[in-house]
Amino acid sequence: MRKLASIQKIESLSPIEGADRIELAHILGWQVIVKKDEFKVGDLCVYIEIDSLLPEKPEFEFLRPKGFKIKTMKMKGVISQGICFPLSILPKKAYKEEDDVTSIIGVTKYEKDDDQREQPITYKKTRIPKFLLRYSFFRKIFLKKEKKKGFPSWIRKTDEERIQTIPKILERYSEEVWEVSEKLDGTSATYGIRRNGPRKEFVICSRNHELDDKDNHYYEMAQKYSIKDIVLSYLGKDKNVKKIVIQGEIIGPGIQKNKYNLKEKDLYIFNIIVNDIKMSRAELIELCILSGLKHVPYLFKEKKIGSVEEAIALSIGTSFLCSRNREGIVCRLKNDPWTSFKVINPNFLLEEK
Repeated sequence: MRKLASIQKIESLSPIEGADRIELAHILGWQVIVKKDEFKVGDLCVYIEIDSLLPEKPEFEFLRPKGFKIKTMKMKGVISQGICFPLSILPKKAYKEEDDVTSIIGVTKYEKDDDQREQPITYKKTRIPKFLLRYSFFRKIFLKKEKKKGFPSWIRKTDEERIQTIPKILERYSEEVWEVSEKLDGTSATYGIRRNGPRKEFVICSRNHELDDKDNHYYEMAQKYSIKDIVLSYLGKDKNVKKIVIQGEIIGPGIQKNKYNLKEKDLYIFNIIVNDIKMSRAELIELCILSGLKHVPYLFKEKKIGSVEEAIALSIGTSFLCSRNREGIVCRLKNDPWTSFKVINPNFLLEEK
């Protein structure tokens, strides 16, 4: 579970040119603007990540004009990501570094998950005239939403930590190389098949749920690329293969404001997993070519990354798909693709605020 609010140490403080009342605090791999002299190096603080929503409490009233949202900001030419508070905002007790205080404060995630962002709401069959379904108050009163299934337990969700949250990973693998791909701003889709006794069980999933309804773009992409046929064929070639999972990003009209200016929806693959072994970049590209699938753009097939600052610099640039800021990058260890992190382009975040 992501720690939206946690106890962290002020690693260092640095001045901001032209600013007398504020300075820059460095926490994990993040940099945050704070009041000058509010913290000292080595102090513990309450750090709240970007994409967090704070509760409407008196101590956070100054955030009301921003809707109590914590987002990337730029001040005096410096980017700030997150917010810091002294431990005095918490109930009195002993706290230690890395303690999760999200629930104590009442912080929730502001960023909408993929299901909320793009998946059309589906309803049980009804004889009510379709034109009446245009009105939200009518739907709430007369219709019942389809009950969503959970995510299949035999498939891992797509989820990478931001590098600023786990900066020590770069020290741990300082001699290793990373495969670097572009992170696309859409909605993630998962397609999986497994042998279940004599049957072969095929599932289509959004970011958080297995789907039954066929009136959505997850099924649309499955049909467009004949994904069920692809995984069935792969399963049939080798009896030792018990399951295969294909995961990708759907982008296009109706999804995240169609930032890539596509005329129709499309699917770009970023993971192919066979028997819980994630394919390397080269293997994924080869299977995509053979199967007629598209894959996410790759920036580097081998890249050493020595610091958070270097990782952030790599994230900055133009998308391979259109002439605008890319959302960011995903870095996977070449020798172990399960070890990974993401870096969001700060210029992209500033556009989104």
